[in-house]
Amino acid sequence: MFMRRFFGQCLLFALTLASHGRYKRSSACYGPLGCFSTDGFFSLRRPINVLPASRESVNTQFRLYTRKNPQEDHVVRVDYPVTYDLSNFEPKNPTKFIIHGFTDNGFKPWIIQMKDEFLKYGDLNVFVVDWGSGSRPPYVQATANTRLVGAEIAYMIKFLQKKGLKTKDVHLIGHSLGSHTAGYAGRATKNLGRITGLDPAGPYFEYTSPRVQLDPTDATFVDNIHTDARNILRFGLGMMQASGHVDYYPNSGSHQPGCDKDPFTFVKISGIEEVYNWIISGLTRFVACDHMRSVYYFTESINSKCRFRSFECENYENYKKGRCSMQPSAQMGLHADQYIPYRRKRVKLFLETSDEDPFCEFLYEIEIDIGRHALDSSKQRGELYLQIVGDGAKTDLIKLTRGHRDLKPDTKMSFVMRTKTFITKVLSVEFKWMEDKSWYKPWTWGILGGKKKNIYINKIKVVNNDAEEFFLCRFGSTQVKANKIESFSTSSFCT
Repeated sequence: MFMRRFFGQCLLFALTLASHGRYKRSSACYGPLGCFSTDGFFSLRRPINVLPASRESVNTQFRLYTRKNPQEDHVVRVDYPVTYDLSNFEPKNPTKFIIHGFTDNGFKPWIIQMKDEFLKYGDLNVFVVDWGSGSRPPYVQATANTRLVGAEIAYMIKFLQKKGLKTKDVHLIGHSLGSHTAGYAGRATKNLGRITGLDPAGPYFEYTSPRVQLDPTDATFVDNIHTDARNILRFGLGMMQASGHVDYYPNSGSHQPGCDKDPFTFVKISGIEEVYNWIISGLTRFVACDHMRSVYYFTESINSKCRFRSFECENYENYKKGRCSMQPSAQMGLHADQYIPYRRKRVKLFLETSDEDPFCEFLYEIEIDIGRHALDSSKQRGELYLQIVGDGAKTDLIKLTRGHRDLKPDTKMSFVMRTKTFITKVLSVEFKWMEDKSWYKPWTWGILGGKKKNIYINKIKVVNNDAEEFFLCRFGSTQVKANKIESFSTSSFCT
Protein backbone atom coordinates (compact mmCIF):
# COMPACT_ATOMS: atom_id res chain seq x y z
CA MET A 1 0.00 0.00 0.00
CA PHE A 2 2.82 2.42 0.86
CA MET A 3 4.57 1.75 -2.45
CA ARG A 4 1.37 2.29 -4.42
CA ARG A 5 0.84 5.65 -2.73
CA PHE A 6 4.47 6.60 -3.29
CA PHE A 7 4.33 5.76 -6.99
CA GLY A 8 1.02 7.60 -7.30
CA GLN A 9 2.35 10.71 -5.63
CA CYS A 10 5.42 10.66 -7.88
CA LEU A 11 3.21 10.40 -10.93
CA LEU A 12 0.97 13.23 -9.75
CA PHE A 13 4.02 15.41 -9.13
CA ALA A 14 5.35 14.67 -12.61
CA LEU A 15 2.02 15.43 -14.23
CA THR A 16 1.86 18.87 -12.62
CA LEU A 17 5.56 19.67 -13.02
CA ALA A 18 6.11 23.00 -14.79
CA SER A 19 8.46 25.93 -14.53
CA HIS A 20 6.67 29.09 -13.46
CA GLY A 21 9.35 31.25 -15.02
CA ARG A 22 8.58 29.98 -18.52
CA TYR A 23 4.86 30.81 -18.50
CA LYS A 24 4.16 34.44 -17.63
CA ARG A 25 1.73 35.32 -20.42
CA SER A 26 -2.02 35.01 -19.70
CA SER A 27 -3.10 35.20 -23.35
CA ALA A 28 -1.70 34.73 -26.82
CA CYS A 29 -2.97 34.71 -30.42
CA TYR A 30 -2.26 32.00 -32.98
CA GLY A 31 -3.14 33.39 -36.40
CA PRO A 32 -6.34 31.95 -37.94
CA LEU A 33 -6.99 29.87 -34.82
CA GLY A 34 -7.68 32.97 -32.76
CA CYS A 35 -6.55 33.91 -29.26
CA PHE A 36 -6.25 31.80 -26.11
CA SER A 37 -6.30 32.81 -22.46
CA THR A 38 -5.75 30.96 -19.21
CA ASP A 39 -8.59 32.90 -17.57
CA GLY A 40 -11.28 30.57 -16.31
CA PHE A 41 -9.04 27.50 -16.38
CA PHE A 42 -7.63 27.75 -12.85
CA SER A 43 -9.16 25.67 -10.04
CA LEU A 44 -8.07 23.43 -7.19
CA ARG A 45 -7.93 20.60 -9.73
CA ARG A 46 -5.93 22.72 -12.19
CA PRO A 47 -3.49 24.69 -10.01
CA ILE A 48 -1.05 25.30 -12.86
CA ASN A 49 -2.24 26.45 -16.27
CA VAL A 50 -0.17 27.46 -19.25
CA LEU A 51 -0.85 28.59 -22.78
CA PRO A 52 -0.63 26.23 -25.76
CA ALA A 53 2.73 26.01 -27.49
CA SER A 54 3.06 27.49 -30.96
CA ARG A 55 1.43 25.90 -34.00
CA GLU A 56 4.89 25.11 -35.35
CA SER A 57 5.91 23.40 -32.13
CA VAL A 58 2.77 21.25 -31.82
CA ASN A 59 2.83 20.57 -35.58
CA THR A 60 -0.67 19.09 -35.88
CA GLN A 61 -0.92 16.81 -38.91
CA PHE A 62 -4.13 15.54 -40.56
CA ARG A 63 -3.35 12.17 -42.11
CA LEU A 64 -6.18 11.11 -44.42
CA TYR A 65 -7.01 7.47 -45.21
CA THR A 66 -9.79 6.29 -47.53
CA ARG A 67 -10.59 3.06 -49.32
CA LYS A 68 -8.58 4.42 -52.25
CA ASN A 69 -5.51 4.87 -50.04
CA PRO A 70 -6.07 2.53 -47.08
CA GLN A 71 -2.39 2.06 -46.19
CA GLU A 72 -0.58 5.22 -47.32
CA ASP A 73 -1.71 8.37 -45.57
CA HIS A 74 -2.18 11.66 -47.38
CA VAL A 75 -1.46 14.77 -45.31
CA VAL A 76 -4.06 17.49 -45.87
CA ARG A 77 -3.15 21.05 -44.85
CA VAL A 78 -5.64 23.90 -44.78
CA ASP A 79 -2.90 26.43 -45.50
CA TYR A 80 -1.97 24.51 -48.67
CA PRO A 81 -5.29 23.78 -50.47
CA VAL A 82 -3.45 21.85 -53.19
CA THR A 83 -2.97 19.04 -50.64
CA TYR A 84 -6.76 18.70 -50.52
CA ASP A 85 -7.06 18.77 -54.31
CA LEU A 86 -4.60 15.88 -54.56
CA SER A 87 -6.34 13.81 -51.88
CA ASN A 88 -9.11 11.20 -52.08
CA PHE A 89 -11.41 13.04 -49.69
CA GLU A 90 -15.08 12.59 -50.59
CA PRO A 91 -17.30 15.29 -49.01
CA LYS A 92 -20.44 13.14 -49.25
CA ASN A 93 -18.94 10.34 -47.16
CA PRO A 94 -19.08 10.28 -43.35
CA THR A 95 -15.84 11.58 -41.84
CA LYS A 96 -14.03 10.25 -38.77
CA PHE A 97 -11.24 11.98 -36.85
CA ILE A 98 -9.11 9.76 -34.56
CA ILE A 99 -7.33 11.82 -31.88
CA HIS A 100 -4.63 10.31 -29.66
CA GLY A 101 -3.65 11.38 -26.15
CA PHE A 102 -0.63 11.96 -23.94
CA THR A 103 2.76 10.69 -25.23
CA ASP A 104 1.15 9.05 -28.29
CA ASN A 105 1.41 9.90 -32.00
CA GLY A 106 -0.47 9.17 -35.20
CA PHE A 107 1.38 5.95 -36.00
CA LYS A 108 0.56 3.91 -32.91
CA PRO A 109 -0.70 0.37 -33.66
CA TRP A 110 -4.05 0.99 -31.99
CA ILE A 111 -4.70 3.95 -34.30
CA ILE A 112 -3.81 1.98 -37.42
CA GLN A 113 -6.02 -0.89 -36.27
CA MET A 114 -8.98 1.42 -35.63
CA LYS A 115 -8.48 3.08 -39.02
CA ASP A 116 -8.44 -0.30 -40.75
CA GLU A 117 -11.66 -1.38 -39.03
CA PHE A 118 -13.37 1.85 -40.08
CA LEU A 119 -12.42 1.37 -43.73
CA LYS A 120 -13.58 -2.24 -43.54
CA TYR A 121 -16.89 -1.02 -42.12
CA GLY A 122 -17.71 1.58 -44.76
CA ASP A 123 -16.60 4.03 -47.43
CA LEU A 124 -15.38 6.69 -45.04
CA ASN A 125 -12.94 9.55 -44.80
CA VAL A 126 -10.70 8.73 -41.84
CA PHE A 127 -8.39 11.44 -40.52
CA VAL A 128 -5.72 10.55 -38.00
CA VAL A 129 -4.95 13.69 -36.02
CA ASP A 130 -1.24 13.46 -35.24
CA TRP A 131 -0.09 15.95 -32.61
CA GLY A 132 2.77 13.83 -31.29
CA SER A 133 5.12 16.81 -31.06
CA GLY A 134 2.70 18.49 -28.65
CA SER A 135 1.67 15.44 -26.60
CA ARG A 136 5.06 15.02 -24.94
CA PRO A 137 5.77 15.73 -21.24
CA PRO A 138 5.30 17.74 -19.14
CA TYR A 139 1.65 16.83 -18.80
CA VAL A 140 0.64 20.40 -17.95
CA GLN A 141 1.90 21.62 -21.31
CA ALA A 142 0.25 18.73 -23.13
CA THR A 143 -3.11 19.58 -21.54
CA ALA A 144 -2.70 23.17 -22.75
CA ASN A 145 -1.82 21.99 -26.23
CA THR A 146 -5.13 20.12 -26.50
CA ARG A 147 -6.82 23.51 -26.84
CA LEU A 148 -4.67 24.38 -29.83
CA VAL A 149 -5.21 20.97 -31.45
CA GLY A 150 -8.97 21.30 -30.91
CA ALA A 151 -8.86 24.65 -32.69
CA GLU A 152 -6.85 23.08 -35.52
CA ILE A 153 -9.53 20.40 -35.95
CA ALA A 154 -12.31 23.00 -36.00
CA TYR A 155 -10.29 24.99 -38.56
CA MET A 156 -9.98 21.89 -40.75
CA ILE A 157 -13.71 21.13 -40.47
CA LYS A 158 -14.60 24.68 -41.55
CA PHE A 159 -12.29 24.27 -44.54
CA LEU A 160 -13.92 20.96 -45.48
CA GLN A 161 -17.38 22.49 -45.13
CA LYS A 162 -16.51 24.78 -48.02
CA LYS A 163 -15.82 21.65 -50.05
CA GLY A 164 -19.26 20.21 -49.29
CA LEU A 165 -18.80 18.40 -45.96
CA LYS A 166 -21.77 18.51 -43.57
CA THR A 167 -20.89 18.82 -39.91
CA LYS A 168 -23.63 16.35 -38.95
CA ASP A 169 -21.56 13.69 -40.75
CA VAL A 170 -18.46 14.36 -38.64
CA HIS A 171 -17.51 12.03 -35.79
CA LEU A 172 -14.56 12.78 -33.51
CA ILE A 173 -13.07 9.86 -31.55
CA GLY A 174 -10.57 10.90 -28.89
CA HIS A 175 -8.60 8.83 -26.40
CA SER A 176 -7.59 10.29 -23.02
CA LEU A 177 -6.46 13.88 -23.67
CA GLY A 178 -7.82 13.39 -27.17
CA SER A 179 -11.33 13.23 -25.70
CA HIS A 180 -11.12 16.75 -24.34
CA THR A 181 -9.38 17.86 -27.53
CA ALA A 182 -12.48 16.67 -29.38
CA GLY A 183 -14.58 18.69 -26.94
CA TYR A 184 -12.70 21.90 -27.78
CA ALA A 185 -13.17 21.19 -31.49
CA GLY A 186 -16.87 20.52 -31.00
CA ARG A 187 -17.36 23.71 -29.03
CA ALA A 188 -15.98 25.69 -31.96
CA THR A 189 -18.05 23.83 -34.58
CA LYS A 190 -21.77 24.39 -35.04
CA ASN A 191 -23.94 21.26 -35.18
CA LEU A 192 -21.07 18.77 -34.95
CA GLY A 193 -22.51 15.29 -35.31
CA ARG A 194 -20.83 13.20 -32.65
CA ILE A 195 -17.95 12.92 -30.20
CA THR A 196 -16.82 9.66 -28.62
CA GLY A 197 -14.55 9.92 -25.60
CA LEU A 198 -12.41 6.86 -24.94
CA ASP A 199 -11.57 6.97 -21.24
CA PRO A 200 -11.42 10.79 -21.09
CA ALA A 201 -8.38 11.94 -19.12
CA GLY A 202 -9.07 12.57 -15.44
CA PRO A 203 -6.09 14.58 -14.10
CA TYR A 204 -6.65 18.30 -14.66
CA PHE A 205 -10.14 17.71 -16.13
CA GLU A 206 -12.45 15.79 -13.82
CA TYR A 207 -14.98 17.98 -11.98
CA THR A 208 -13.80 21.13 -13.71
CA SER A 209 -15.84 23.68 -15.65
CA PRO A 210 -17.68 22.52 -18.83
CA ARG A 211 -15.44 25.04 -20.57
CA VAL A 212 -12.44 22.93 -19.62
CA GLN A 213 -13.61 19.33 -20.10
CA LEU A 214 -15.62 17.34 -22.64
CA ASP A 215 -19.30 18.13 -22.17
CA PRO A 216 -22.66 17.01 -23.67
CA THR A 217 -23.06 20.41 -25.33
CA ASP A 218 -19.95 19.87 -27.49
CA ALA A 219 -21.80 17.83 -30.14
CA THR A 220 -25.26 16.63 -31.08
CA PHE A 221 -24.39 13.29 -29.48
CA VAL A 222 -21.57 12.64 -27.00
CA ASP A 223 -20.82 9.14 -25.75
CA ASN A 224 -17.98 8.01 -23.49
CA ILE A 225 -16.40 4.73 -22.44
CA HIS A 226 -14.80 4.80 -18.96
CA THR A 227 -12.25 2.07 -18.20
CA ASP A 228 -9.70 3.56 -15.76
CA ALA A 229 -11.81 5.84 -13.60
CA ARG A 230 -9.77 5.97 -10.40
CA ASN A 231 -7.93 8.63 -8.50
CA ILE A 232 -4.48 9.41 -9.94
CA LEU A 233 -2.96 8.43 -6.57
CA ARG A 234 -4.24 4.93 -7.34
CA PHE A 235 -2.74 5.01 -10.84
CA GLY A 236 -6.05 6.01 -12.44
CA LEU A 237 -5.71 8.01 -15.66
CA GLY A 238 -9.39 8.30 -16.57
CA MET A 239 -12.40 10.02 -14.98
CA MET A 240 -15.47 8.63 -13.27
CA GLN A 241 -17.57 11.75 -13.87
CA ALA A 242 -20.19 11.31 -16.59
CA SER A 243 -19.59 13.86 -19.33
CA GLY A 244 -21.75 12.81 -22.28
CA HIS A 245 -25.31 12.10 -23.25
CA VAL A 246 -24.52 8.45 -22.46
CA ASP A 247 -21.56 7.18 -20.43
CA TYR A 248 -20.58 3.51 -20.44
CA TYR A 249 -18.86 1.90 -17.45
CA PRO A 250 -17.72 -1.61 -18.43
CA ASN A 251 -16.74 -3.73 -15.41
CA SER A 252 -17.45 -0.74 -13.11
CA GLY A 253 -15.41 1.63 -15.30
CA SER A 254 -12.43 1.61 -12.97
CA HIS A 255 -10.66 -1.72 -13.50
CA GLN A 256 -10.78 -4.11 -16.44
CA PRO A 257 -10.45 -7.91 -16.18
CA GLY A 258 -7.04 -9.09 -17.28
CA CYS A 259 -5.27 -5.86 -16.28
CA ASP A 260 -3.44 -7.16 -13.22
CA LYS A 261 -0.72 -4.85 -11.96
CA ASP A 262 2.54 -5.75 -10.27
CA PRO A 263 4.68 -2.57 -9.90
CA PHE A 264 7.78 -4.37 -8.63
CA THR A 265 7.85 -6.79 -11.57
CA PHE A 266 7.22 -3.87 -13.90
CA VAL A 267 10.13 -1.87 -12.55
CA LYS A 268 12.41 -4.89 -12.76
CA ILE A 269 11.54 -5.45 -16.41
CA SER A 270 11.49 -1.80 -17.51
CA GLY A 271 14.44 -0.40 -15.58
CA ILE A 272 14.92 3.26 -14.65
CA GLU A 273 17.12 5.29 -16.97
CA GLU A 274 16.33 8.52 -15.22
CA VAL A 275 13.65 9.34 -12.67
CA TYR A 276 11.57 11.85 -14.59
CA ASN A 277 11.32 9.84 -17.81
CA TRP A 278 10.53 6.70 -15.85
CA ILE A 279 7.71 8.41 -13.96
CA ILE A 280 6.21 9.82 -17.15
CA SER A 281 6.88 7.07 -19.67
CA GLY A 282 7.55 3.84 -17.78
CA LEU A 283 4.92 4.19 -15.08
CA THR A 284 2.38 5.48 -17.58
CA ARG A 285 2.80 2.32 -19.66
CA PHE A 286 2.53 0.26 -16.50
CA VAL A 287 -0.85 1.73 -15.55
CA ALA A 288 -2.14 2.07 -19.12
CA CYS A 289 -3.75 -1.37 -19.48
CA ASP A 290 -7.09 -0.21 -18.05
CA HIS A 291 -6.74 3.15 -19.77
CA MET A 292 -6.14 1.60 -23.20
CA ARG A 293 -8.90 -0.98 -22.89
CA SER A 294 -11.49 1.65 -23.95
CA VAL A 295 -9.69 1.86 -27.31
CA TYR A 296 -9.84 -1.89 -27.83
CA TYR A 297 -13.51 -2.10 -26.85
CA PHE A 298 -14.42 0.62 -29.34
CA THR A 299 -12.30 -0.86 -32.14
CA GLU A 300 -13.82 -4.30 -31.62
CA SER A 301 -17.33 -2.85 -31.72
CA ILE A 302 -16.97 -1.48 -35.25
CA ASN A 303 -17.40 -4.76 -37.14
CA SER A 304 -18.15 -7.34 -34.47
CA LYS A 305 -21.37 -9.37 -34.52
CA CYS A 306 -21.32 -9.01 -30.76
CA ARG A 307 -23.01 -5.81 -29.65
CA PHE A 308 -21.57 -4.86 -26.21
CA ARG A 309 -25.18 -4.64 -24.98
CA SER A 310 -25.46 -2.44 -21.91
CA PHE A 311 -27.91 -1.72 -19.12
CA GLU A 312 -29.02 1.60 -17.70
CA CYS A 313 -28.52 1.80 -13.94
CA GLU A 314 -27.77 4.29 -11.19
CA ASN A 315 -24.45 2.66 -10.27
CA TYR A 316 -22.40 -0.50 -10.69
CA GLU A 317 -23.34 -1.90 -7.29
CA ASN A 318 -27.04 -1.88 -8.18
CA TYR A 319 -26.24 -3.36 -11.58
CA LYS A 320 -24.33 -6.27 -10.02
CA LYS A 321 -27.16 -6.91 -7.57
CA GLY A 322 -29.71 -7.06 -10.38
CA ARG A 323 -31.57 -3.95 -9.28
CA CYS A 324 -31.72 -2.49 -12.79
CA SER A 325 -33.83 -3.24 -15.83
CA MET A 326 -32.94 -6.58 -17.36
CA GLN A 327 -33.61 -5.17 -20.82
CA PRO A 328 -30.40 -4.05 -22.61
CA SER A 329 -31.00 -0.47 -23.70
CA ALA A 330 -27.85 0.43 -25.66
CA GLN A 331 -24.71 -0.77 -27.37
CA MET A 332 -21.29 0.43 -26.27
CA GLY A 333 -18.96 1.51 -29.07
CA LEU A 334 -19.49 2.69 -32.62
CA HIS A 335 -23.18 1.78 -32.65
CA ALA A 336 -24.01 3.69 -29.46
CA ASP A 337 -25.77 6.30 -31.60
CA GLN A 338 -28.64 3.84 -32.07
CA TYR A 339 -29.63 4.79 -28.54
CA ILE A 340 -29.92 8.53 -27.97
CA PRO A 341 -31.95 9.29 -24.83
CA TYR A 342 -34.55 11.99 -25.46
CA ARG A 343 -33.60 15.25 -23.75
CA ARG A 344 -31.40 13.44 -21.24
CA LYS A 345 -27.72 13.79 -20.44
CA ARG A 346 -25.19 11.79 -18.46
CA VAL A 347 -27.15 8.55 -18.68
CA LYS A 348 -25.05 5.81 -17.08
CA LEU A 349 -24.87 2.35 -18.64
CA PHE A 350 -23.14 -0.76 -17.33
CA LEU A 351 -21.96 -4.04 -18.78
CA GLU A 352 -19.39 -6.75 -18.28
CA THR A 353 -16.73 -7.98 -20.70
CA SER A 354 -14.30 -10.85 -21.07
CA ASP A 355 -10.72 -10.59 -19.84
CA GLU A 356 -9.21 -11.20 -23.27
CA ASP A 357 -9.73 -10.43 -26.94
CA PRO A 358 -12.45 -10.66 -28.17
CA PHE A 359 -13.78 -8.76 -25.19
CA CYS A 360 -17.45 -8.65 -26.10
CA GLU A 361 -19.73 -11.41 -24.87
CA PHE A 362 -23.05 -12.35 -26.41
CA LEU A 363 -26.06 -11.85 -24.18
CA TYR A 364 -29.05 -14.16 -24.17
CA GLU A 365 -32.19 -13.14 -22.33
CA ILE A 366 -33.60 -16.14 -20.53
CA GLU A 367 -37.07 -16.51 -19.04
CA ILE A 368 -37.88 -19.61 -16.97
CA ASP A 369 -41.61 -20.30 -16.57
CA ILE A 370 -42.01 -22.39 -13.41
CA GLY A 371 -45.24 -24.39 -13.24
CA ARG A 372 -46.81 -26.61 -10.62
CA HIS A 373 -48.12 -30.13 -10.11
CA ALA A 374 -51.37 -30.88 -8.32
CA LEU A 375 -49.72 -33.29 -5.89
CA ASP A 376 -46.38 -31.50 -5.56
CA SER A 377 -46.54 -27.71 -5.43
CA SER A 378 -44.04 -26.85 -2.73
CA LYS A 379 -41.52 -24.05 -3.03
CA GLN A 380 -37.90 -25.08 -3.53
CA ARG A 381 -34.62 -23.21 -3.23
CA GLY A 382 -31.50 -23.56 -5.34
CA GLU A 383 -29.37 -22.44 -8.27
CA LEU A 384 -30.30 -22.60 -11.97
CA TYR A 385 -28.02 -23.62 -14.86
CA LEU A 386 -28.59 -23.54 -18.61
CA GLN A 387 -26.82 -24.65 -21.79
CA ILE A 388 -28.01 -23.41 -25.20
CA VAL A 389 -27.62 -25.74 -28.17
CA GLY A 390 -27.75 -24.40 -31.71
CA ASP A 391 -27.01 -25.47 -35.26
CA GLY A 392 -23.34 -26.45 -35.02
CA ALA A 393 -22.58 -24.64 -31.75
CA LYS A 394 -23.42 -24.78 -28.08
CA THR A 395 -22.59 -22.83 -24.96
CA ASP A 396 -21.16 -24.16 -21.73
CA LEU A 397 -23.52 -25.07 -18.93
CA ILE A 398 -23.72 -21.62 -17.35
CA LYS A 399 -25.08 -20.64 -13.95
CA LEU A 400 -27.94 -18.15 -14.27
CA THR A 401 -28.49 -17.27 -10.62
CA ARG A 402 -26.26 -15.32 -8.28
CA GLY A 403 -26.44 -17.54 -5.22
CA HIS A 404 -29.50 -19.55 -4.23
CA ARG A 405 -32.97 -18.34 -5.17
CA ASP A 406 -36.49 -19.26 -4.14
CA LEU A 407 -38.12 -21.30 -6.92
CA LYS A 408 -41.85 -20.74 -6.51
CA PRO A 409 -44.58 -22.44 -8.53
CA ASP A 410 -46.46 -20.27 -11.06
CA THR A 411 -43.68 -17.70 -11.36
CA LYS A 412 -41.47 -16.47 -14.19
CA MET A 413 -37.79 -15.78 -13.57
CA SER A 414 -35.69 -13.63 -15.92
CA PHE A 415 -31.91 -13.72 -16.40
CA VAL A 416 -29.19 -12.48 -18.71
CA MET A 417 -26.74 -15.17 -19.80
CA ARG A 418 -23.24 -14.14 -20.99
CA THR A 419 -21.11 -16.24 -23.31
CA LYS A 420 -18.65 -15.90 -26.19
CA THR A 421 -20.61 -18.43 -28.24
CA PHE A 422 -22.81 -16.94 -30.96
CA ILE A 423 -25.91 -18.98 -31.75
CA THR A 424 -28.24 -17.77 -34.47
CA LYS A 425 -30.84 -20.54 -34.28
CA VAL A 426 -31.61 -22.11 -30.92
CA LEU A 427 -32.57 -25.79 -31.22
CA SER A 428 -32.65 -26.93 -27.61
CA VAL A 429 -31.49 -26.18 -24.07
CA GLU A 430 -30.13 -28.30 -21.25
CA PHE A 431 -31.62 -27.21 -17.92
CA LYS A 432 -30.45 -28.06 -14.41
CA TRP A 433 -31.18 -26.90 -10.90
CA MET A 434 -29.03 -27.57 -7.83
CA GLU A 435 -30.87 -27.62 -4.52
CA ASP A 436 -29.63 -25.53 -1.64
CA LYS A 437 -27.66 -27.70 0.77
CA SER A 438 -26.05 -25.19 3.07
CA TRP A 439 -23.82 -26.30 5.93
CA TYR A 440 -25.85 -24.23 8.38
CA LYS A 441 -29.14 -25.90 7.24
CA PRO A 442 -28.81 -29.55 8.33
CA TRP A 443 -32.42 -30.27 7.28
CA THR A 444 -31.28 -29.79 3.64
CA TRP A 445 -28.55 -32.44 3.79
CA GLY A 446 -30.85 -35.35 2.98
CA ILE A 447 -29.02 -37.71 5.35
CA LEU A 448 -32.25 -39.26 6.58
CA GLY A 449 -33.58 -39.86 3.09
CA GLY A 450 -36.18 -37.16 3.07
CA LYS A 451 -38.61 -36.42 0.26
CA LYS A 452 -36.98 -35.90 -3.13
CA LYS A 453 -37.28 -32.37 -4.39
CA ASN A 454 -38.66 -31.37 -7.77
CA ILE A 455 -39.64 -28.28 -9.69
CA TYR A 456 -41.86 -28.14 -12.78
CA ILE A 457 -41.04 -26.20 -15.94
CA ASN A 458 -43.77 -25.05 -18.33
CA LYS A 459 -41.44 -23.51 -20.90
CA ILE A 460 -38.18 -21.62 -21.38
CA LYS A 461 -37.81 -18.55 -23.59
CA VAL A 462 -34.45 -17.57 -25.11
CA VAL A 463 -33.85 -14.24 -26.87
CA ASN A 464 -30.60 -14.25 -28.83
CA ASN A 465 -28.16 -11.48 -29.75
CA ASP A 466 -30.32 -10.50 -32.77
CA ALA A 467 -33.45 -10.17 -30.61
CA GLU A 468 -34.99 -13.37 -32.05
CA GLU A 469 -37.23 -15.28 -29.66
CA PHE A 470 -37.18 -19.05 -29.21
CA PHE A 471 -39.63 -20.99 -27.04
CA LEU A 472 -38.65 -24.41 -25.68
CA CYS A 473 -40.82 -26.91 -23.82
CA ARG A 474 -42.27 -30.40 -23.65
CA PHE A 475 -45.90 -31.39 -23.47
CA GLY A 476 -47.34 -29.95 -20.30
CA SER A 477 -45.46 -29.03 -17.17
CA THR A 478 -42.22 -31.07 -17.00
CA GLN A 479 -40.84 -32.44 -13.75
CA VAL A 480 -37.17 -31.61 -13.17
CA LYS A 481 -35.47 -33.42 -10.31
CA ALA A 482 -32.77 -31.69 -8.28
CA ASN A 483 -29.23 -32.08 -9.64
CA LYS A 484 -30.47 -33.73 -12.86
CA ILE A 485 -30.19 -32.30 -16.40
CA GLU A 486 -33.32 -32.16 -18.55
CA SER A 487 -33.55 -31.24 -22.23
CA PHE A 488 -36.15 -28.91 -23.78
CA SER A 489 -36.56 -28.38 -27.53
CA THR A 490 -38.03 -25.59 -29.60
CA SER A 491 -41.63 -26.20 -30.56
CA SER A 492 -44.61 -24.26 -31.87
CA PHE A 493 -46.63 -25.73 -28.98
CA CYS A 494 -44.62 -23.66 -26.48
CA THR A 495 -45.89 -20.22 -27.49
